[in-house]
Amino acid sequence: MLLGMDGVITAIVVFFFACILFPKLVKNHAQFYVVFALILLIILMQTLGIMFASEGFLRFVHVMVGLFTIGAMLLLVLATGGLSVKDLGGEFLSAFEVIRRGESEKEVIVPLTGEMPKPRKPRVEPETGPGTLPIAPAATEKKAEDGSSIPLE
Repeated sequence: MLLGMDGVITAIVVFFFACILFPKLVKNHAQFYVVFALILLIILMQTLGIMFASEGFLRFVHVMVGLFTIGAMLLLVLATGGLSVKDLGGEFLSAFEVIRRGESEKEVIVPLTGEMPKPRKPRVEPETGPGTLPIAPAATEKKAEDGSSIPLE
């Protein structure tokens, strides 16, 4: 007999019937109807597995039931969330980036070599005249001596 996935399949069927009772949960009806077809295929495969109980066929049935279960779970998430597969993939990628980086915003990485920084605007020296005091420069600019593209101050 087929064991192992019965609890997951039961949860899928219960959620499917909950969506029938509360139709406002379903945002994409085409995906929801595909879930219904997958549930029927799971039941059919399990019935055939019991009827033809050879070892090779049972292995095939287990694999197919597992694939149909994954498909049904994925499509239930898509149908109730109103997402497409592309949208769900984008959500997973952004969640992966947040988990990997530990924050919600991406870091800005400044390259040490390769790209040249934008040229700075030339400094405009204040005019000094007979009634003005000279202004001392705030800091003198030092050029990098090691040939790197980012000047060190």
